[in-house]
Amino acid sequence: MLGITNNCIGLILLIDLLLFFIGFFLDGNVIILTLVPLLTPIATACGIDTIQLAVIVFVSIGIGSITPPMATCLMACSRVCDVPIHKLIKPILPFLLFGALPILLLVSFVPVVSTWLPGLFYSF
Repeated sequence: MLGITNNCIGLILLIDLLLFFIGFFLDGNVIILTLVPLLTPIATACGIDTIQLAVIVFVSIGIGSITPPMATCLMACSRVCDVPIHKLIKPILPFLLFGALPILLLVSFVPVVSTWLPGLFYSF
């Protein structure tokens, strides 16, 4: 990834896109166990705080768990509510476009959003 771009903004966008698309197909535990050890040195080389990287990863996993084709949370909601999954996808699109994706970008590009609360308890 560092060979593609040395720009921190481009690197953050690459990490966001990678986690977003991998979240379509893999479970959150698999992503955490395989990709976080690979992404941590890349992010620290760019100057991204590890707490910020963790928040980016968890927000991306949350988005991936409600987007098809895997959509593990969407499948669970479909079973609990006894509603076909194709009827749940359309109402969730505004949440994804106007809620989840802006929050992912906010957490990615404004580090204070993700490090403010831990900074109250711990000194960095």
